[in-house]
Amino acid sequence: MKSLDRRMYSMAKSMVRNDEDCADAMQETVLKAFRAISGLKEAAYFNTWLFRILINE
Repeated sequence: MKSLDRRMYSMAKSMVRNDEDCADAMQETVLKAFRAISGLKEAAYFNTWLFRILINE
């Protein structure tokens, strides 16, 4: 899971540039994903789904 954290951080950092905003975006992403996990139809697409939430956040 550490590599997923690093990849999420890298993606968020490329969009917001500020460490605090980056941390907020990642936290909101995890919260939204947790709440919506039942809507994920194919587990194989978890990373894609999670990163789409992050990008939208």
